[in-house]
Amino acid sequence: MQFQMFFTPTLFIIVFLCCVLLNLMAALIPAWRSLRNPIVESLNQKR
Repeated sequence: MQFQMFFTPTLFIIVFLCCVLLNLMAALIPAWRSLRNPIVESLNQKR
C-alpha cells in the first residue's frame, strides 16, 4: 500500500473545488435571499 494509491492530485482538486462550490452556495444563497427583503420586514416576520 503506497501513498500514491490513495492520493491523486487531479481527484483532490476536483473534490476540493466541489466542496468550495457547495460551501459558497450554502453561505451565499441564504444571504442573497435575506438581502432581497427590507430589514424591517425581515425583523417583523414571524417564522
